[in-house]
Amino acid sequence: MDVSSYAQGKAMAVAGTVHVADGRGIGAFAANGVASITVEELIQANDTGVGSGLAANGATGASITFGSVQSSGDGNTSAVAASSTSGDILIQGDKIIVTGDRRNGVLAVGTNADITIAISGAVTTDGAGATGIYAATGGAVDIAANRVVTNATRYASIEAQGASVTLRANRVEASGDNETEGALAAVMASGATSADVTVGTVLANGTGRDGVAIVSDGTGALTVVAGGTVSATHDAVTFQTGQGAS
Repeated sequence: MDVSSYAQGKAMAVAGTVHVADGRGIGAFAANGVASITVEELIQANDTGVGSGLAANGATGASITFGSVQSSGDGNTSAVAASSTSGDILIQGDKIIVTGDRRNGVLAVGTNADITIAISGAVTTDGAGATGIYAATGGAVDIAANRVVTNATRYASIEAQGASVTLRANRVEASGDNETEGALAAVMASGATSADVTVGTVLANGTGRDGVAIVSDGTGALTVVAGGTVSATHDAVTFQTGQGAS
């Protein structure tokens, strides 16, 4: 199901329970406005890997609110995806279950947008090339996640990049060996001016994986608060600024 606006104005999709046998679940596109999706439940069985589960793309903002999303099939796509060039992005929901290689849980990308992601339940992905939550923008990023579980060999369970990053997660579990040429952590946060990470338990089980990696491009403040266990096969926590690693 797709809803589009090519003139001025917003594009809005509202649904209860949606079952999709193949292809994209629900898409909303607004060329000159805000794109929003609200759905109670999406079940997407997709063997070909074509199409996101929920996808909102709005020039002046994007919003996705959901109860639960089940998305399956191999493919370079995401269960929940939102993007915007100039407006803010909001993704909020309960749980996401993803099956398939290269199928991510949550993907949010903005140009100068502020991104807010709040997941009260669990995000689980089992694909070798799939991240749990990824957010990147020139604005601020705020992520609150309860539990994120992934099995990716080249990606973090949660990764955030922005002018400033605030990331809170109760439990993060990352399996899969580090097959990159550099460092790979279960939780990765990069803020140009600041990055603040608060975690409960972090389990980085794959070979060569760090627990938490936090980066600033300049001299911004970097903070990590761990309320539980941070266990990793490599470094538990790493800090790096534009002045070098510490």
